[in-house]
Amino acid sequence: MKLFYLPGACSLGIHALLETLGVPFSLEKADLGSQAFAKVNPAKAVPALVLDSGQVLTQGPAIMQYLADRFPEQQLGKAASLEVQAGLQAWLAFASSDFHGAFKPLFGAQRFTLQTDDPSLAAVQEAAKAKVEQLLVQLETVLAGKDFLAEGRLTIADLYLFPMLRWAKAKVGLEQVPAVAAYLARMLALPAVQRAMASEGLQ
Repeated sequence: MKLFYLPGACSLGIHALLETLGVPFSLEKADLGSQAFAKVNPAKAVPALVLDSGQVLTQGPAIMQYLADRFPEQQLGKAASLEVQAGLQAWLAFASSDFHGAFKPLFGAQRFTLQTDDPSLAAVQEAAKAKVEQLLVQLETVLAGKDFLAEGRLTIADLYLFPMLRWAKAKVGLEQVPAVAAYLARMLALPAVQRAMASEGLQ
């Protein structure tokens, strides 16, 4: 398998999952503007996972679930009941939709307004920061007194969420959400996460 990634992007969660599973894989840093990568993923986005068969998987939650199901020994994508499984899927959806989406204006405000002057762009970014902070408060309520999002143990939901919490720490800070900050610290201390970050040149 080959994972196309960008350092610190949401693909980091899949990279950490592969490290956690201990399965063979290779890495290639994606050149989003190249024709070669467009042939891999026409959406020109990471993550993209090329299977040994040549099939390409895209979209983070789908890749996470595929890997967890293909290598089920650690039960990272399987819950004890249908109800808990639905909760795990809900967290994957939260991370990929609500939370990830909230950051997009922070990484490219010009895509969200027809006005190109500095005050307009700053207003878009401030609104995005407010949305991220709102979602962090939601997470704080859930994580208070918990080590992980679901099942009381590490799952693919945790591995997919933590890269975005790194963005949150950098963009808005985590001082007002101590349970979230402690959760991120736990995730960053995992050996598999540390290996993935080191190979991407992250600290």
